[in-house]
Amino acid sequence: ALEREDGRRKQLTSDIAHELRSPVTNIIGHLDAVSDGVIAATPEHLAIVSSEAGRLHRLIEDLGQLAQAEEGHVALDRHAIDVGALVSRVADAHRPAAADRDISIRCDCPETVATIDGPRVEQIVANLLANAIAAVDDGGEVMLEVHSQPRSTTVTVTDNGPGVAAELLPVIFDRFRRGDQARTPGIGGRGLGLAIARALARAHGGDLSVHNRPEGGATFTLELPTEARG
Repeated sequence: ALEREDGRRKQLTSDIAHELRSPVTNIIGHLDAVSDGVIAATPEHLAIVSSEAGRLHRLIEDLGQLAQAEEGHVALDRHAIDVGALVSRVADAHRPAAADRDISIRCDCPETVATIDGPRVEQIVANLLANAIAAVDDGGEVMLEVHSQPRSTTVTVTDNGPGVAAELLPVIFDRFRRGDQARTPGIGGRGLGLAIARALARAHGGDLSVHNRPEGGATFTLELPTEARG
């Protein structure tokens, strides 16, 4: 167990170093070129430096948020919130981008009240929906559903894309898992979104899981306790 943990830490350190190297190298390269007079400090070149600095900042923020969530240090501001209405808002926010690719977003989201941190849950659902939209072909479909059980509330995000490769299902929520390693470009970006989403779900006392559908596509299931735990 100690050897596995040591290996995990070494891999994480290597992954983080890899992620930081690209934007830092680009920033240094452009600044050196300006300093040496190879290129002029034009707004266009400064915009590239600013963009890379922003990418670096977002990565650091994501890593900090993930560390806090996994260590149980996230302060949740829980209130009784209609999860159905929350999910519907997220769906509406993504409809314009989906419509550009003729992707339909359907939502079966009845009123379902749970004691949750609204912005955190909205972050989870938005990540899942953005991934699903990116995973399906033009003209595809994504379905969001909210279900109420006696002690829990579940949100499912289902797409009709290619699904998750079988060997990646056990590790899809690991840090730095990307679209080139997982189901289409839907899990791109910095490779931290799903790891953060699951950590936030678990901070609520819930969980986040995924399974492939026999007819094709994947379903991500967010389970939240209806009442706050702990």
